[in-house]
Amino acid sequence: MHVGFDAVVTGSFIFVAQLGAFLRWMYRRMRSDEINSTFVEDVAMNHPPHFQHRTERMTEGLNRLLEKNGPKKIAFGEPPIRWIKLEPCLRGQG
Repeated sequence: MHVGFDAVVTGSFIFVAQLGAFLRWMYRRMRSDEINSTFVEDVAMNHPPHFQHRTERMTEGLNRLLEKNGPKKIAFGEPPIRWIKLEPCLRGQG
């Protein structure tokens, strides 16, 4: 049985197109997982100090209301904001 040149070209084109689509899907999935893990790590490492700071401020305000001697002077120090840096995409930024 003889296979024509057109069938080989068509089969090769379909194979390459499916391989390209699979590799693109795999890259996007890996990149999405990387971004999600970076986001979760950022939330776990950077936000609890802010939550604690706000809770302390609310508690101090409540204590001031409950005190009979009057409010005391309180110095507030905000925790620093740390920005995350994702690696640049491969689309012309690198």
